[in-house]
Amino acid sequence: MTLLAFCDLDQGLDPYDHKSTTGYYIFLELNPISWSSKKQHVVSRSSTKAKCRSLEILVPKITWLQLYVVII
Repeated sequence: MTLLAFCDLDQGLDPYDHKSTTGYYIFLELNPISWSSKKQHVVSRSSTKAKCRSLEILVPKITWLQLYVVII
C-alpha cells in the first residue's frame, strides 16, 4: 500500500490578519483518506517558516498513518 501526501499554503494574503492558510491531502493508493484546510495560528514573516509550519502539521499525521497501515 502506498501513502501519498501533498501540502500547500496561501502565504498570508488575508488583508485582515495576514495569517497563512495551510492545506493538505493524504491518499492511500489513489483514494483520499484525510484532508484539511485551515489558517495557521501565527503570522509568519517568511514563506520558509510558513512552509515549515505546514509540514509540522502534516508529518505527524503521515507518521501515524504509516504505522497504522503497517499493522493492517
